Order: sequence, then C-alpha cells, then structure tokens
Amino acid sequence: IIRETLWDTIEENQVLEGIVKDMKVFGALVQLDDETRGLIHSNELKKLNITELKSGQKVKVKVTDINRGDRKIYLTIVQ
Repeated sequence: IIRETLWDTIEENQVLEGIVKDMKVFGALVQLDDETRGLIHSNELKKLNITELKSGQKVKVKVTDINRGDRKIYLTIVQ
C-alpha cells in the first residue's frame, strides 16, 4: 500500500509547522513530515532579519513556491 504524504497535497501559500533539521550556507532545511522537506533560503532569512535557527527548533512556515519537477519546496517563516 502506497500512503499519501504531504508532498502529494502541498500547495502554495499553505501554512505548516515543521522542525529545523539542518542549517546550511544556502538556508535552513525544514522537515514537514516523515518524507517531505522544504527550504528557507538564506536570502529569505536575511530579508526577515532572522539570524539564527537551531536544529530541532519548531517553526511555523508558509509555502512560497513548489517545483514539482525538481521536488523542491521553498518556504518562509510565519512570524
């Protein structure tokens, strides 16, 4: 049985809760469910004046863009 994941139903402008999994030079990787991750790009963090996110931190995010071909989800922080 193939189960549905968030990837199958996610939409732009959707607000979700996630957990910061890793910080990279290019941004923060956020775990949205068991199989779905999104990225808060470093430019987005700078724009929001967010200087530090920690691995394991819960965050409320909004989907800004989905690239289904590349399986990428782009996020912003909801403050």
